[in-house]
Amino acid sequence: RRCVVAGVRLTELQLEIMQVPWARGSATVADVHEAMSARGLAQATIATLLRRMEKRGAVRHEKDGRQFSYSARVTADDAKRSRVA
Repeated sequence: RRCVVAGVRLTELQLEIMQVPWARGSATVADVHEAMSARGLAQATIATLLRRMEKRGAVRHEKDGRQFSYSARVTADDAKRSRVA
């Protein structure tokens, strides 16, 4: 299933990933990996998903030392509204 948030189409997994930067303000791949450890996803998979989400305009990144820190460009409220609509 897909959900359109503020004009950005996100899968259920991508929405789950978005929970981390929404909760923390920003998050690295390692942060997301730790928060989603029960899913058993590889860090490389999470990094790929975040890059794809950035291309779609859902997140943006800033360089944080040797890592990228991702922050949401769409709000959790936008996601809630789009799922209800």
